[in-house]
Amino acid sequence: MLRYRRLIVVWLVCLTGLAACVSTNPPAPAPVQPTPAPLHGYHITLYDQNGNVTGRYDVGPSDIVRDDPLRQDIWFRVGGQEKHFHGSYQKERY
Repeated sequence: MLRYRRLIVVWLVCLTGLAACVSTNPPAPAPVQPTPAPLHGYHITLYDQNGNVTGRYDVGPSDIVRDDPLRQDIWFRVGGQEKHFHGSYQKERY
C-alpha cells in the first residue's frame, strides 16, 4: 500500500508540474504605445477696413514671429516666407 501512495504522490507532482508548464491563459497583450499628440497651430484670418476677409492662413505655433494686437500688427511665416499684416485680424488656436 505504501508503494501505491508513493506512486500516487509522484503522479500528482508530475501532473501539477505539467499543468504549470502548459498554461491555458492567453498571452498578455502587447503594451499600448501612446498616441502622438496632434500638432497644434493657428488659423489666422485677415480683414480689410470694411470687415471683409482678405486672407486666411493656417500656421504652426512657431510660425508667428510677432503679434502686436494693440497696434494691429502681425508677422508670420507661410511657406518659408515672412509676411507682415497691419489691420484687423483674428487668431484662433486649433
